[in-house]
Amino acid sequence: MPTDPVVRLGDFALRALQIDDAALILRWRNASPVRQTMYSTRTIAEAEHYAWLQRELAAPHSQHFLFICAEQAIGYACLTDIRSEHSRCTWGFNLGDSVQPRGTGSRMLFLLAEVAFEKLGLEKVWAEVLDFNAASLRVHARLGFQEEGRLIRHIHRTDGVFDVVRLALFAERWHAVRPALREALFHV
Repeated sequence: MPTDPVVRLGDFALRALQIDDAALILRWRNASPVRQTMYSTRTIAEAEHYAWLQRELAAPHSQHFLFICAEQAIGYACLTDIRSEHSRCTWGFNLGDSVQPRGTGSRMLFLLAEVAFEKLGLEKVWAEVLDFNAASLRVHARLGFQEEGRLIRHIHRTDGVFDVVRLALFAERWHAVRPALREALFHV
């Protein structure tokens, strides 16, 4: 049962994630391209995924969304560790398993930043990205994120040992880049 969008621009929207979306999100989380960008590359079991999603949907400091384009779900995004006392949150995201046009990830994250800065009134959004994930680092830079630090040799996986790049976007920077991004991404 779809819910009203939390935020919408043209054909693109974020709507609140529901437990009915669990199977779709699990399929996306277990897709090989998504797993390769995560801290752990193992396949997530269905019971583990449902338990995680139930906890997250009930968590007072988390908001989870489906990214919709032309009424089709094409991505997942979340704001977690939302702390009003510190005016910050963490975000995470992934596109679904269908091929999307260039700029789709940027559109999803633009809407997620709208929720964080415009609806929640936060001052800071931060993220962690594995150092080899050039696409994610590029989209964060496009949105105005700056590197705050690097955790050296932080993640050990069977395919290697990786650094984690810590990134932050502050409200004043968001408001400076927002108009040009909105025009470039949504033509409005």
